Amino acid sequence: MPLVLDGSRYYTTTEAAARLGVRPGSVRDAVARGALAARGLVGMRRNVIAEDELARYEAVRAAHAGWATRKAADYTPHASRSAYQREWRRRKRDQMERSGVGAGNDQHDGVRPVDIDHRG
Repeated sequence: MPLVLDGSRYYTTTEAAARLGVRPGSVRDAVARGALAARGLVGMRRNVIAEDELARYEAVRAAHAGWATRKAADYTPHASRSAYQREWRRRKRDQMERSGVGAGNDQHDGVRPVDIDHRG
């Protein structure tokens, strides 16, 4: 049950986690990195999170929910990001071909992982 202070509702870390659908540790991590603002209660070792701050953080999390966003029917990938990713994969493929890695040509200096004797 939320705590009411100064006419505003505040949630404990556990209550905020339940509302967001995450673990309490994830809420504490968000507070520690500054992504979620919390208020300490005087005389108690407890942080509480304002309802409007929790709603703001919930909206930010929803906007960055990658898979849910990408599988939406109206989603279109960002053109410059897609072009960058294609170019990066092409460069990586070219680099691997030049070094001789790939296509079954593993470079292990003649020692394969199964050839190593761990008995000493």
